[in-house]
Amino acid sequence: MNLPFYRKSSPICIGDSVWVCSNCFILSGVLIGEGSVLGACSVVTNNVPQHSLVAGNPAEVCAESITWHL
Repeated sequence: MNLPFYRKSSPICIGDSVWVCSNCFILSGVLIGEGSVLGACSVVTNNVPQHSLVAGNPAEVCAESITWHL
């Protein structure tokens, strides 16, 4: 598009078995690793490593090497 206010966005990639809690905001271009958990009301601005728990505004890694089963 040739509109002055238009910005092209990047896709969000979410891995398998990811749990996204309520009111979570994920910004464009972020990669969410497999088996991760995003805490409620989190604002995810950076990539999330695999098998980690992130929470906060902006979201930070709270725990690593987590596992959960369906």
